[in-house]
This record gives sequence, C-alpha cells and structure tokens, in this order.
Amino acid sequence: MSRLPVGRPSAAMAVALVALVAAISGTAWAATQIDGRTIAKNSEPGNRIKQRSLPANRLKPHSLTGAEINLGGLGTVPAASHAATADHAATAEQAGSAALAGEAAKIGGLSVLKFSRTGAVPSASPVTLANVGGLKLTYSCLPSFPDTLIFAAVTTVNGAELWLTRTAAGGASIELQQPFNVGETFLLTGFVATGVYTAPDGQVVTFTYRNTLHCAEGVAGTAVGG
Repeated sequence: MSRLPVGRPSAAMAVALVALVAAISGTAWAATQIDGRTIAKNSEPGNRIKQRSLPANRLKPHSLTGAEINLGGLGTVPAASHAATADHAATAEQAGSAALAGEAAKIGGLSVLKFSRTGAVPSASPVTLANVGGLKLTYSCLPSFPDTLIFAAVTTVNGAELWLTRTAAGGASIELQQPFNVGETFLLTGFVATGVYTAPDGQVVTFTYRNTLHCAEGVAGTAVGG
C-alpha cells in the first residue's frame, strides 16, 4: 500500500493559519473580557451604539443625572402644572383690581378685605368700602366744624342680625340690631369697634374698624366672611 507523500506547508499557508488562530482567540477574549468597566468614560460616541438597542434594565439604577438628560425635552408633570398657577389664585387677582377693596384675598374659602378711606365724600352718594356675605360698609364725610363723618352698615338681605361692641369716649357698649332688614342703616360710630353680622343663610361676617370722626383721618379696618 503506497503512502501519499507529506509535504511541508508553504509559507503562505502558515501565515494564513496563524491569522485564523489569532482571529478566533481574539474574538473569544473580547466576548468574555470586555464589559462596561473596560470602556473609558466619554470614549464611545452615541453614533457607535445602535439606536434603541439598550433596554432600561441594562442601566444602573439612579445612574442618570441632569448632565445626561435633556431637561428641556421633558413634559410638565400634573402636579407641576397645578403649581405653576397656584401662586396666582383667581380670586386674589380679581380682588387686586376691585374698586371696593384696598386689599383682598381668600383664606380657607373666606374673603378677607382691608379697607380705608379719608377725605370728603357727599352723603348723598356714599362709597362702599366692603361688600361681603350680605353686609355692606359705606362711607361719606362732609368737612365742617365738626366734620360730619358717616360710616354705616347696611344689609342686602332681610332677616339678618348685627352685633357691635365699640369703645368710645364714654366707655364700651354692646348694641344689637335684630332683625336687620334691607333699607335700614346701622351707624358705626365710636373710635374702635368689632362687629359680627349673620345672614339668614348662615353666612357670617366679622369686621373691625377705627373711626376718628374726622374726614382727614377717616376710617380703616378689615372684614372677614363669605
């Protein structure tokens, strides 16, 4: 039985075999050795990674910061949408332009008004300083000697009542108007006083004021209710 002669491989064949072995071993090494720790920071540009090829569970929890996220592209969450307008309550903005109240706001659903007025106002056309919960506070003043200052409470509904505690030169007094009906006027004289108005539907207005009885200094106070 004859044998085929075994010749020595050519130089080209030897080089090809070495290259093949190197390529195979290099791929195996790369597959088992390369992970995120072996890649330098900022060394791999985004265009080298296939779009949408990395799932969210491949990212380390809490590893993304504002530096990697385009914050301008994020939408507004529902709570933030509400917060964007919460500092400008509609009631307060409207009250800022109201002719009757120098300053007004809402606290716990109640209207809070601060009022003041000085100077001459004809008694035939008094100005309304507060109008809340069925109660109106009006002012007029005629300069004379002495001045004729009329600060009064009127009601817009029948069957209300008004309690007033006031301090004047003669001491303190308590007065009650019950019932307090439309068309009636309750004069708010005295230097310092506190009143409580109750409407038939249960609305309550509490107000305080100071009344100097002179047009130059006028009246001032606050009213809370609604």
